[in-house]
Amino acid sequence: MKIIFFLFSFVFLGQLFAQNLQPVDDKALLQFTTNNFEQKKLNIPIYFFGKKSKKEYATKENDTQILLPLGDTYIIYSKVAIENYEIIISDAPRQFYNLLFQFDNTQKNRLYATPSETIVQIKLLDHKNEGSKQILTFVNQQNKKQYKGVTDEKGFLEILLPNQSKYTIDVGITKNYSQIELPFLPFDKIVKILQFENELGNLQPSKDSALFNLTYLDLYEKPVKDEVFEAISIKTKKKYISTKTGKDGKAQIKVPIGDTYTLHAKYFKNFLEQKVGAKPDLYVLALNIRALSSADWEKQVAEMKKHEQKKEEEWIKMQKELEAYHLEKEKLEKQRIAKEKKEEEQYFIAAKLAMQKRRTQDSLVYVHDSLTNITENEKKAREIKLQAKLKMQVQQQNDSIKTIKENITNAKVRMKIEEERTFLRKKGYKIEEDTVILNVFRRNDWKNKLIIVDVTGSMYSYLNQFKSWYSSQHIKNKNTQFVLFNDGDDNLRINPRKLIGQTGGIYFCSVCDMKDLTVQLEKARSNGKGGDSPENDLEAVIKAIDTCKNYQEIILVVDNLSEVRDIDLLPQIKKPLKIVLCGASNSINTQYLNIAYKTKGSVHTIEGDLIFSSTLTQGQIIVIQGRKYMYSNNQFFLLAE
Repeated sequence: MKIIFFLFSFVFLGQLFAQNLQPVDDKALLQFTTNNFEQKKLNIPIYFFGKKSKKEYATKENDTQILLPLGDTYIIYSKVAIENYEIIISDAPRQFYNLLFQFDNTQKNRLYATPSETIVQIKLLDHKNEGSKQILTFVNQQNKKQYKGVTDEKGFLEILLPNQSKYTIDVGITKNYSQIELPFLPFDKIVKILQFENELGNLQPSKDSALFNLTYLDLYEKPVKDEVFEAISIKTKKKYISTKTGKDGKAQIKVPIGDTYTLHAKYFKNFLEQKVGAKPDLYVLALNIRALSSADWEKQVAEMKKHEQKKEEEWIKMQKELEAYHLEKEKLEKQRIAKEKKEEEQYFIAAKLAMQKRRTQDSLVYVHDSLTNITENEKKAREIKLQAKLKMQVQQQNDSIKTIKENITNAKVRMKIEEERTFLRKKGYKIEEDTVILNVFRRNDWKNKLIIVDVTGSMYSYLNQFKSWYSSQHIKNKNTQFVLFNDGDDNLRINPRKLIGQTGGIYFCSVCDMKDLTVQLEKARSNGKGGDSPENDLEAVIKAIDTCKNYQEIILVVDNLSEVRDIDLLPQIKKPLKIVLCGASNSINTQYLNIAYKTKGSVHTIEGDLIFSSTLTQGQIIVIQGRKYMYSNNQFFLLAE
């Protein structure tokens, strides 16, 4: 900063001025000559900036005079050279100054900072320090005015911006990529280096938006093309959609900072949760996904549905033949029931006569004692003993009758099941190949069970196994509670779309005997046969947990070939589930592996039990019934044979 030396300090005689302007009481007169360093006159505008008032005053070309308010310090500059001067003007009235300014105007086509404008130099470089040619837009956050410039091939841009302001910097189409604050510093220059990765893709992070760079590889580490992801905000539930993956399996999503997001692929929900900080910064997060491609998943599902369709067609045919069989057997059934009733009556008559005989004998003893010479106390003691004996005999008779009835009921169930099996075997059905329920419940001595069972049409043969097991084990399992679900009652369903968590068709049978269970099973099965592949497994589990009391183990008996319609409800389940899989001879439905693992439960097949007692690592492979499954991104995936 150059300090001006005055040619004349103060002159108060107005007649001395040959110029047009006159100094006045509140303004000083500055008369000046402007030359270059070669002492040639310059006809350029001169600027006077009051440091106290923050106001700028300017002359026009060829002007040599200006009136300035008193009591301020002025910075004097041009916009063609770097030189500037400073002068202090006191409060004394009618001041006059005669000044000489020199400016080096030889440097053409360059910017010069001013007291109110700062030179901003931007270097836009990538991690290799290579420049990037981009359009930069500086947006003043106070008045929203925009200033634009283009970086050169080396990533360099110089621009003049008003100071005392904050600016956001847009790079190309990336809004608010960075920010800069320019304080009031006269003739200031700021250099800012921005890292901008061209190789990131079309999207870039910004100060208010993080960038997720996703790489999608299949289970065999090959890039997956044409996949789209969703990032869902936990705070706002808003969805953000990615670009499609390219040949390299890469895609991008931009999301607001200061939030946590769950990431979802087309078929794999909630495979990752990612938090983004709230502090304004450039967040670029590389996220790797290893999962089946949509095409491979659809292929697996199609194969599963093929097996399910075959099973469903067999079940429909079987059901028709069973209906015909039961109609044919109806007369014989009535005869059998009548015969059994007669046998029961004869048994009860015989039991009653035997009891009467015992009572008569006891009465004779009592009469004998009455006729003999015994004391009154002895009579009372014998009478009490006799009453206790009679009471015990009645209780034993009732228990015996109850046990007999239960045994008869259980025998009826087993006999009916065996008759149906015999009939179906004669028709060529292989219904006894998969005895998973019998095997699993024999292997595992679970106590105080809460058993949740899929009773849709495809579960027919397994329900017979289930009834066979309970009919033989009922005495040992009196505290067992049952919840049956049919994926919605056909006659009560208002919305055909089967809303998640509101499908219904859930039946309860708490501490019930074989007869009660059979009634509830038939009721649940007849009211709803499912009608489609997905089932409301988790809705039934949640209702069971909320409704039933005093249980230790939760056992879910399901059709392995059916999809779980309401898998999104899984986070609501906080208790371990022991999942018994029916029809898992070929491979296991990975949805049930996910449910068992995430609830810290277990999976049970005809061959063995898989208990998830420890945490699996990314990419870990487990083997079940000879098939390999990979755990990746919070999901299980079936590997090809």
